[in-house]
Amino acid sequence: MLFRSRLERIDIEGGLNEAVLIKGGDRISICGCSIRNTGAAGIRAAAGTAVEIRSCDLFDIGAEAIVLDSGVRATLARGESMIVGNHVHHTGATSRTTYAVIVQGVGNTVSNNLIHDTPMGAVGYGGNDHLIAANEIHNVGLDAGDVGAIYTNGDWASRGTVIRGN
Repeated sequence: MLFRSRLERIDIEGGLNEAVLIKGGDRISICGCSIRNTGAAGIRAAAGTAVEIRSCDLFDIGAEAIVLDSGVRATLARGESMIVGNHVHHTGATSRTTYAVIVQGVGNTVSNNLIHDTPMGAVGYGGNDHLIAANEIHNVGLDAGDVGAIYTNGDWASRGTVIRGN
């Protein structure tokens, strides 16, 4: 895929809010970055399409490491965004009740990530037709009693997500 915008091999450290914030746009790649010591999310991508977050290291994060909302639920238009091959650990330093990775929208992929040492679960999702596959998850839910490594809330319209091989 040809990307319009790329953020590649950048180290981002320290800050009170998100390290990277994407609002809209399409064909955006964040690849090979190291993000640490944030007060809020490491990467927050809202309302974009074909957003790729690949091979990044995210750790010592205040809240979620990655929040991705891609695709339109009202029309079921696919976001075709992906979170692939990242190493995510030690999240939720200031917000202990959030998942390390959150995916929303329609038709996105979370695969081949290593996620560990989080106070809540590894992946929280909502929306339709996502693929959550081949992630290695361990040492999650360290501060929680009612949590899953991969978790969704009770939205009856949230259907079609495939979870396999994690």
